[in-house]
Amino acid sequence: MDLKDKQRYYAQCRDEPLEPNDERNLDIDQCPAAPRGRGWVGRLAEPISLSPRVPVQLFFSALPGSGKSTELRRLKALLSSPPNNLLVALVDAVNELDLTGTIDAFDILAVLVHRTEELILEREGKNAAAALHDGYLKRLWNWLQTTDAELTQAQFSIPEAASLTVEMKMRPALRERLRQNVANHLPRFLQEIREEFRLLEGRAKKCGHAGLVVILDSLEKLRGPTTTYDQVLASAEKLFAGGAPYLALPVHSVLTIPPAVYARLATLQVDFMPVVKVRNQDGKLCQEGIDVMRELVRLRIPDHALQEILGQEQCEPRITEVIVQSGGYPRDVVNVLRRLIETPAYPVSDKAFASWLNEQKERYRIVVTQDDYPWLRHVAKSKELDIKSDAHRATADRALQNHIVLRYCNEKTWWDLHPAVAQIPGIAP
Repeated sequence: MDLKDKQRYYAQCRDEPLEPNDERNLDIDQCPAAPRGRGWVGRLAEPISLSPRVPVQLFFSALPGSGKSTELRRLKALLSSPPNNLLVALVDAVNELDLTGTIDAFDILAVLVHRTEELILEREGKNAAAALHDGYLKRLWNWLQTTDAELTQAQFSIPEAASLTVEMKMRPALRERLRQNVANHLPRFLQEIREEFRLLEGRAKKCGHAGLVVILDSLEKLRGPTTTYDQVLASAEKLFAGGAPYLALPVHSVLTIPPAVYARLATLQVDFMPVVKVRNQDGKLCQEGIDVMRELVRLRIPDHALQEILGQEQCEPRITEVIVQSGGYPRDVVNVLRRLIETPAYPVSDKAFASWLNEQKERYRIVVTQDDYPWLRHVAKSKELDIKSDAHRATADRALQNHIVLRYCNEKTWWDLHPAVAQIPGIAP
């Protein structure tokens, strides 16, 4: 295999969200085996499609690396097309928010209205970059300065109002000052932001759209450093408690939430997308799910190239082992593929192949402590997230954020340990 081919396959195994027209994009829910239960894009789209006049607020979660962002792009394409014909603003929290610190409704709403306004200006055929200088953020900044004189001081100055959300992301002191100010005038702020969304939806309809949908992606990546981890999760738990009333908008919205918050808020109705079922609940291999994951591999590396990398005779047994050891978690499979391509000599030796798999396992094992063992054994036996104490909650938070436990679905849902964790001595039966 020459260098150009290796580079191409290596690039095709990047861990990144895929657009619907990407050749690597496998519509998993359209596979006959339905390895994730029902179709998840349809599950999100249906309530929006069926409620043209009353806004729908949906909460969506999944383990990082399980394909959630790819599915949200598919949702955007579906809602944008006839017969829905909605204008969809898909906002990536990674680009817009500081996901290492606490989160607040003000941060999210300011970003959503700014990016939605930008999208509508583009639909109107205007120069969005120029028009945003006099957009909503300028009016918001002017109002904030009139309600807090200290914001006029040099330490809180910003280059221009249109950069307000960028400055908030990069400057924690400014962000905290603005949060405190808005908290003192919360009813007025919420009223004005909701009126702004009504105006934006009206402009979207003038452009020929049936309505407006805002999607906030990647909030599941919210996680602070060790010193503030609990504070960050607590802020998200507080934000989404009671159905996130401060985030309720007069337009349809789909908000992603961190998996750990899903476990903390049992009363919040959340669509939690599972991973691909490669084993049934009784532990027996699920060939239909394995076949789906095999097709996911094929769309990145064609069979002839994979046989060259893994060996013609060893290819299928080896790639099946990679899939089974992933537990049906797509990111793991893609990461191992990249490692295999990096191997200097093909076909990959038994020693090198085992080394890559063991490296993957070690990433999970270093996250688990012996204090976690009893709860993890219970999950493996009961197939449920059963949280009965603060210690359980701490373990569950870390397990969900690091995909140590995986969610599956067919007629019903269940949880199980990632295979790398299930094989740890002291946890394994």
